[in-house]
Amino acid sequence: MIGTNIYTNVKEKKLEPNNPDFMPVLKKNSEEFKKQRKNDDVGNALKELSEINKPEDLISNGIKAAIKEATIEELANAIQKDYKFTHKIKPLQVLRIAEPFEELRNASLAYKDKNGHLPKVFLLPMGPLAQNKARTDFSKSFFEIGGFDVIYKQRFHTVESAIDMALKSDAKIAVICSTDETYPDLVPAITQGIKEIKNDVMIILAGYPKHHVLQFEENGIDEFIFLGADVYQILKNIMIRTGVIQ
Repeated sequence: MIGTNIYTNVKEKKLEPNNPDFMPVLKKNSEEFKKQRKNDDVGNALKELSEINKPEDLISNGIKAAIKEATIEELANAIQKDYKFTHKIKPLQVLRIAEPFEELRNASLAYKDKNGHLPKVFLLPMGPLAQNKARTDFSKSFFEIGGFDVIYKQRFHTVESAIDMALKSDAKIAVICSTDETYPDLVPAITQGIKEIKNDVMIILAGYPKHHVLQFEENGIDEFIFLGADVYQILKNIMIRTGVIQ
Protein backbone atom coordinates (compact mmCIF):
# COMPACT_ATOMS: atom_id res chain seq x y z
CA MET A 1 0.00 0.00 0.00
CA ILE A 2 2.07 2.86 -1.32
CA GLY A 3 2.18 5.68 1.20
CA THR A 4 0.87 3.51 4.02
CA ASN A 5 3.13 0.53 4.65
CA ILE A 6 5.89 1.67 2.29
CA TYR A 7 7.16 5.07 1.15
CA THR A 8 5.32 6.87 3.93
CA ASN A 9 5.43 10.60 4.53
CA VAL A 10 5.47 11.43 8.23
CA LYS A 11 5.03 15.14 7.45
CA GLU A 12 1.70 14.75 5.68
CA LYS A 13 -1.37 16.26 7.32
CA LYS A 14 -4.02 13.95 8.68
CA LEU A 15 -7.33 14.23 6.85
CA GLU A 16 -10.42 14.89 8.92
CA PRO A 17 -12.97 12.05 8.81
CA ASN A 18 -15.99 12.68 6.63
CA ASN A 19 -18.97 10.45 7.37
CA PRO A 20 -22.01 12.16 5.86
CA ASP A 21 -25.54 10.82 6.34
CA PHE A 22 -26.57 9.63 2.87
CA MET A 23 -30.07 8.52 3.85
CA PRO A 24 -31.78 11.91 3.23
CA VAL A 25 -30.14 12.06 -0.20
CA LEU A 26 -31.21 8.53 -1.05
CA LYS A 27 -34.75 9.20 0.15
CA LYS A 28 -34.96 12.37 -1.93
CA ASN A 29 -33.66 10.60 -5.03
CA SER A 30 -36.15 7.79 -4.51
CA GLU A 31 -39.07 10.23 -4.25
CA GLU A 32 -37.94 12.06 -7.41
CA PHE A 33 -37.69 8.74 -9.25
CA LYS A 34 -41.23 7.78 -8.23
CA LYS A 35 -42.59 11.09 -9.55
CA GLN A 36 -40.94 10.60 -12.94
CA ARG A 37 -41.74 6.95 -13.64
CA LYS A 38 -44.36 6.28 -16.28
CA ASN A 39 -45.63 2.83 -15.23
CA ASP A 40 -48.97 3.40 -13.53
CA ASP A 41 -49.43 -0.29 -12.74
CA VAL A 42 -46.32 -0.61 -10.57
CA GLY A 43 -48.65 -0.76 -7.57
CA ASN A 44 -50.34 -3.90 -8.93
CA ALA A 45 -46.97 -5.52 -9.57
CA LEU A 46 -45.85 -4.83 -6.01
CA LYS A 47 -49.17 -6.15 -4.66
CA GLU A 48 -48.67 -9.41 -6.58
CA LEU A 49 -45.12 -9.63 -5.23
CA SER A 50 -46.33 -9.22 -1.65
CA GLU A 51 -48.98 -11.92 -2.07
CA ILE A 52 -46.86 -14.75 -3.51
CA ASN A 53 -47.39 -18.12 -1.92
CA LYS A 54 -44.65 -20.11 -3.61
CA PRO A 55 -40.99 -19.16 -3.12
CA GLU A 56 -40.25 -20.01 -6.76
CA ASP A 57 -42.49 -17.12 -7.83
CA LEU A 58 -40.41 -14.62 -5.90
CA ILE A 59 -37.81 -14.03 -8.62
CA SER A 60 -40.23 -13.84 -11.54
CA ASN A 61 -42.65 -11.50 -9.74
CA GLY A 62 -39.75 -9.42 -8.48
CA ILE A 63 -38.43 -9.01 -12.03
CA LYS A 64 -41.88 -7.94 -13.24
CA ALA A 65 -42.11 -5.26 -10.54
CA ALA A 66 -38.56 -4.06 -11.28
CA ILE A 67 -39.34 -3.76 -14.99
CA LYS A 68 -42.29 -1.57 -14.03
CA GLU A 69 -39.77 0.67 -12.26
CA ALA A 70 -40.33 -0.32 -8.65
CA THR A 71 -37.55 0.98 -6.41
CA ILE A 72 -35.33 -1.32 -4.35
CA GLU A 73 -37.04 -0.04 -1.20
CA GLU A 74 -40.47 -0.89 -2.60
CA LEU A 75 -39.33 -4.35 -3.69
CA ALA A 76 -37.87 -5.05 -0.25
CA ASN A 77 -40.99 -3.84 1.56
CA ALA A 78 -43.24 -5.96 -0.66
CA ILE A 79 -41.19 -9.10 -0.16
CA GLN A 80 -40.94 -8.63 3.61
CA LYS A 81 -44.50 -7.46 4.21
CA ASP A 82 -45.69 -10.49 6.15
CA TYR A 83 -42.31 -12.06 6.85
CA LYS A 84 -41.44 -12.66 10.46
CA PHE A 85 -37.70 -12.54 11.11
CA THR A 86 -36.65 -15.37 13.39
CA HIS A 87 -32.88 -15.05 13.07
CA LYS A 88 -30.53 -12.18 13.70
CA ILE A 89 -27.75 -11.95 11.17
CA LYS A 90 -24.52 -10.29 12.24
CA PRO A 91 -23.25 -8.28 9.27
CA LEU A 92 -19.69 -8.64 8.08
CA GLN A 93 -17.35 -6.03 9.44
CA VAL A 94 -16.06 -3.88 6.62
CA LEU A 95 -12.40 -2.90 7.00
CA ARG A 96 -9.89 -1.28 4.72
CA ILE A 97 -6.56 -3.13 4.72
CA ALA A 98 -4.76 0.13 5.51
CA GLU A 99 -6.60 0.66 8.80
CA PRO A 100 -4.18 -1.18 11.14
CA PHE A 101 -1.27 0.94 9.91
CA GLU A 102 -3.37 4.09 10.18
CA GLU A 103 -4.02 3.17 13.82
CA LEU A 104 -0.27 3.11 14.42
CA ARG A 105 0.10 6.53 12.82
CA ASN A 106 -2.78 7.85 14.91
CA ALA A 107 -1.12 6.54 18.06
CA SER A 108 2.07 8.43 17.19
CA LEU A 109 0.06 11.62 16.58
CA ALA A 110 -1.71 11.19 19.91
CA TYR A 111 1.71 10.74 21.54
CA LYS A 112 2.82 14.01 19.91
CA ASP A 113 -0.24 15.84 21.23
CA LYS A 114 0.62 14.66 24.73
CA ASN A 115 4.41 15.02 24.67
CA GLY A 116 5.06 17.75 22.12
CA HIS A 117 6.91 15.52 19.68
CA LEU A 118 6.56 12.26 17.77
CA PRO A 119 8.10 9.12 19.29
CA LYS A 120 11.80 9.15 18.41
CA VAL A 121 14.03 6.49 16.89
CA PHE A 122 17.78 7.02 16.71
CA LEU A 123 19.66 5.22 13.94
CA LEU A 124 23.21 4.00 14.50
CA PRO A 125 24.75 3.43 11.05
CA MET A 126 28.09 1.84 11.82
CA GLY A 127 31.10 2.02 9.52
CA PRO A 128 31.45 3.11 5.89
CA LEU A 129 28.41 4.00 3.79
CA ALA A 130 28.56 0.78 1.77
CA GLN A 131 28.50 -1.19 5.00
CA ASN A 132 25.36 0.30 6.50
CA LYS A 133 23.33 2.10 3.81
CA ALA A 134 20.95 -0.73 2.87
CA ARG A 135 19.91 -1.44 6.44
CA THR A 136 19.87 2.23 7.41
CA ASP A 137 17.45 3.04 4.59
CA PHE A 138 15.37 -0.02 5.47
CA SER A 139 15.20 0.98 9.16
CA LYS A 140 14.20 4.54 8.36
CA SER A 141 11.36 3.35 6.14
CA PHE A 142 10.34 0.68 8.67
CA PHE A 143 9.76 3.13 11.52
CA GLU A 144 8.23 5.89 9.42
CA ILE A 145 5.38 3.47 8.70
CA GLY A 146 4.40 3.89 12.34
CA GLY A 147 4.80 7.66 12.26
CA PHE A 148 8.07 7.78 14.21
CA ASP A 149 10.50 10.67 14.04
CA VAL A 150 13.58 8.85 12.70
CA ILE A 151 16.79 10.62 13.70
CA TYR A 152 19.55 9.92 11.18
CA LYS A 153 22.32 12.49 11.52
CA GLN A 154 25.57 10.73 10.70
CA ARG A 155 27.51 7.50 10.31
CA PHE A 156 29.58 6.29 13.23
CA HIS A 157 33.08 4.84 13.07
CA THR A 158 33.51 4.16 16.77
CA VAL A 159 31.26 2.48 19.31
CA GLU A 160 31.92 5.27 21.81
CA SER A 161 30.65 8.04 19.51
CA ALA A 162 27.57 5.98 18.62
CA ILE A 163 26.69 5.40 22.27
CA ASP A 164 27.27 9.05 23.15
CA MET A 165 24.99 10.38 20.41
CA ALA A 166 22.29 7.78 21.07
CA LEU A 167 22.11 8.82 24.72
CA LYS A 168 22.09 12.53 23.88
CA SER A 169 19.23 12.05 21.42
CA ASP A 170 16.85 11.18 24.26
CA ALA A 171 15.21 8.61 21.95
CA LYS A 172 13.64 5.57 23.57
CA ILE A 173 14.65 3.39 20.62
CA ALA A 174 18.07 2.90 19.02
CA VAL A 175 18.66 0.86 15.87
CA ILE A 176 22.05 -0.64 15.04
CA CYS A 177 22.61 -0.71 11.26
CA SER A 178 25.55 -2.60 9.81
CA THR A 179 26.38 -6.08 8.48
CA ASP A 180 26.06 -9.57 9.91
CA GLU A 181 29.85 -9.85 9.84
CA THR A 182 30.41 -6.78 12.03
CA TYR A 183 27.56 -7.39 14.48
CA PRO A 184 29.42 -9.84 16.80
CA ASP A 185 31.85 -7.04 17.67
CA LEU A 186 29.38 -4.15 17.66
CA VAL A 187 26.31 -5.53 19.41
CA PRO A 188 27.72 -6.40 22.86
CA ALA A 189 29.61 -3.14 23.16
CA ILE A 190 26.76 -0.87 22.02
CA THR A 191 24.01 -2.55 24.01
CA GLN A 192 26.09 -2.62 27.18
CA GLY A 193 27.20 0.99 26.76
CA ILE A 194 23.65 2.28 26.30
CA LYS A 195 21.83 0.13 28.83
CA GLU A 196 24.33 0.74 31.60
CA ILE A 197 23.20 4.37 31.55
CA LYS A 198 19.63 4.10 30.23
CA ASN A 199 18.23 0.64 30.76
CA ASP A 200 14.82 1.57 29.36
CA VAL A 201 16.13 2.26 25.83
CA MET A 202 14.99 -0.40 23.37
CA ILE A 203 17.84 -1.53 21.13
CA ILE A 204 16.84 -2.88 17.74
CA LEU A 205 19.05 -4.74 15.31
CA ALA A 206 18.54 -4.21 11.59
CA GLY A 207 18.76 -7.71 10.13
CA TYR A 208 18.31 -11.22 11.42
CA PRO A 209 21.66 -13.05 11.69
CA LYS A 210 20.07 -16.36 12.68
CA HIS A 211 23.28 -17.93 14.02
CA HIS A 212 23.68 -15.11 16.53
CA VAL A 213 20.10 -14.26 17.46
CA LEU A 214 20.11 -15.94 20.88
CA GLN A 215 23.48 -14.48 21.75
CA PHE A 216 22.44 -10.99 20.70
CA GLU A 217 19.25 -11.26 22.76
CA GLU A 218 21.41 -12.15 25.76
CA ASN A 219 23.57 -9.12 24.96
CA GLY A 220 20.50 -6.89 25.18
CA ILE A 221 18.95 -6.70 21.71
CA ASP A 222 15.20 -6.25 22.21
CA GLU A 223 13.93 -6.75 18.66
CA PHE A 224 15.02 -7.54 15.10
CA ILE A 225 13.68 -5.85 11.96
CA PHE A 226 14.28 -7.49 8.61
CA LEU A 227 12.81 -8.26 5.19
CA GLY A 228 9.86 -10.61 5.64
CA ALA A 229 9.15 -9.54 9.22
CA ASP A 230 5.62 -8.76 10.44
CA VAL A 231 5.97 -4.99 10.22
CA TYR A 232 2.64 -4.17 11.84
CA GLN A 233 3.03 -6.51 14.81
CA ILE A 234 6.63 -5.55 15.49
CA LEU A 235 5.84 -1.84 15.37
CA LYS A 236 2.82 -2.32 17.60
CA ASN A 237 4.87 -4.29 20.16
CA ILE A 238 7.57 -1.61 20.15
CA MET A 239 4.99 1.13 20.59
CA ILE A 240 3.41 -0.69 23.52
CA ARG A 241 6.79 -1.26 25.20
CA THR A 242 7.81 2.38 24.80
CA GLY A 243 4.49 3.82 25.94
CA VAL A 244 3.30 5.16 22.60
CA ILE A 245 0.30 2.84 22.81
CA GLN A 246 -1.16 2.75 26.32
